[in-house]
Amino acid sequence: MATKKAVSKLMKKPDNAKEIWVLSQAFKKANIQNTDRIEFLRKTGKPEIWEEIYQNYFQLKTRQDLVKNLPGQILASVGFEIVNYDTDLIEAEKKACDYYYALGLKLLSQNDKFSARQAYDEFMKIKKHYKDYRDLDAQINKAIALGTTNVIFYIKNSSYALLPQDFEYEFMKITLSDAETRWVRYDSKEVEGINYDYTILLNLKVIDVSPERIREKNWIESKEIQDGWTYQLDNHGNVMHDSAGNDIKIPRYIKVSCMLKEIQQNKEAVLSGKVEHYNNITKQLMNSENITANSVFSNGYLIANGDLRALSAETKKRLGNGPLPFPSDFDMIMMANEYLQKAVKNVIRNKSYLIK
Repeated sequence: MATKKAVSKLMKKPDNAKEIWVLSQAFKKANIQNTDRIEFLRKTGKPEIWEEIYQNYFQLKTRQDLVKNLPGQILASVGFEIVNYDTDLIEAEKKACDYYYALGLKLLSQNDKFSARQAYDEFMKIKKHYKDYRDLDAQINKAIALGTTNVIFYIKNSSYALLPQDFEYEFMKITLSDAETRWVRYDSKEVEGINYDYTILLNLKVIDVSPERIREKNWIESKEIQDGWTYQLDNHGNVMHDSAGNDIKIPRYIKVSCMLKEIQQNKEAVLSGKVEHYNNITKQLMNSENITANSVFSNGYLIANGDLRALSAETKKRLGNGPLPFPSDFDMIMMANEYLQKAVKNVIRNKSYLIK
């Protein structure tokens, strides 16, 4: 960082003696740190050292490339000499990747998911250095295939009721991709050639549709309203006048009433059951979660019979609606489909820790 700052300042003002001194000290110090670390790592003889050695050589070369762009008089004053790091860089990079490859193969040979996932990480480290390295892509695909946990999702009707013909088709459009991780994959339709590690079963126990219900409620609304006026008379039966000589009028009020009938239409479908997680390797039921989804049809309307002037503003707003045809039982069940999908997905997300 000190070297980079000094170079930046010297590019703008090459005769800055203070920054030339800072550059000289920072450049030498940083290079010594890198070379000392490389020497130490080589002495250890450990196979995993090569990535760090590569990074140190990379820093040496990058720092040198930065400084060598300065004017010649500055380079001469700090005793700058170009060192070719290419051979050492190439050697360290190749040996680092050879180590990652060998470790990846060793992990793959253990033939278990978690080792395969570690092998994948080692192989991907090589990708940072080489796009094409031996049969790397084939080994990555092996690691993915072995390390991936596959889950199959089914629906089962254990109730005594019939489901609409399209219910399962529509339900199995459920999207579980948002529950997937790098190593967990969900299918709602079996894929040939895949051995599934877990099964998630939606086991429907109850499919119930209520009867069509109509409820009525009757009441009367009344109020006094102004209905014209009369003249105010004196004791002799003559129309009285105000101070301006105008006839004095008195508002006349009457009581009006209106009979109201409120009709409420209701119908409901309820689907309930369990979301069951099974381990296909151990043949064990790991978890069973209750689940319920419902759909509701509701329609209300008012019938008014009488003087509408008696109605409140709120009641008037409710006028104008009328009866609606009741949905069929199958329609009610299909309406609940979307809610059931959401409920199932919530359970799967909340229980994702069961899938390893």
